[in-house]
Parts: sequence; structure tokens; C-alpha cells
Amino acid sequence: MMKKQPPAVSDQLQTWLMRSLIAANLEYKEKSGNDWSCLTSNNLIDAIEATDRRIGGAIEGINDIPKEWGGIREKLFQKLHNGQRESVLTMKQWFESNFESLQYVMDGKIPYPIVLRLRRGLSQWIAGISNPFGQDIEEMIMDVASKEGITAETAEDAWKRMGGTLFSTNDD
Repeated sequence: MMKKQPPAVSDQLQTWLMRSLIAANLEYKEKSGNDWSCLTSNNLIDAIEATDRRIGGAIEGINDIPKEWGGIREKLFQKLHNGQRESVLTMKQWFESNFESLQYVMDGKIPYPIVLRLRRGLSQWIAGISNPFGQDIEEMIMDVASKEGITAETAEDAWKRMGGTLFSTNDD
């Protein structure tokens, strides 16, 4: 998707973002034990934050501006930091704008109310309102189920009652 319609940032920033996304996916694979190309909400946030830190590091690494240019130096750094904020926001907004076009496995394993909750969470995070993705996954599942009028003893049960299936081979 990023090759067909990339975010409106420089090629270098796209490269940094892709490297961060790949690193986040590798971390996902290691933690989950699944060999899937998968972006979870948390590893998407981690990837964009890693890209943001890399941009900040590149800006702070500019040391060859003569100190005698004091006023110009400060204005340049301010402009670069403003560009950093705009670029990171552009990357975040790209994911929100292209959420529907990204490739999903929508084969009924993930309950649709959970998908809707994650979409709302992405919008909140991009707007800077909050980071709803730090919530414990089982807590989030129980919260969504409750809002859907589903009563369940466990997150696993709630997941199934919302129409999802578990990602293991021993599903009931």
C-alpha cells in the first residue's frame, strides 16, 4: 500500500518509516510466535515513534552550523523541529486515511466490534487526544463486549460471543 500511495513525506522519511515498521513486525513475530506480517496498534505506534526519534536525532546531529550564526541557527532548528512535527502528523494521518485500504485478514477471526474500536482508537491517537492502545487487550475485549450487550466471564468467551475465533488450532 505504501508503494502505491505513499505518505506525503520525503523519500528518506518513508525509508525510515518502513524500517521502523519492519522492526516492529519482527518484534511482533518474536513476541507472538506467529510468522505473520502484522501491524498491531501498539507496534504501529512504536514504529511511528521510532521514526520520530530518528528524525529528532538527525536534527540534533547537525553540528556544522557556525555558532556565529546564532539567530539563524535557532530559526533553522525551530523550522526543522516544526517540519518534524508536521511529518510525523502526516505519517499518522496517512494510516488513518488509508485504514480501509490496508490489507486485512477479515475472515471472521476478529470480531467486527473490535475492529471498530481499534479504528476509533487510531483516530484518537492521531488527533493527540489519547493513546487508547496501552489498554490491556483482555480489558479492551471485555469493555467492547459489555458495550455490545454481551455478558461473558472471560475475554476469550467474549471474543467468541462477538463472532471471533481464536488464532489457535484447538478452537472450540
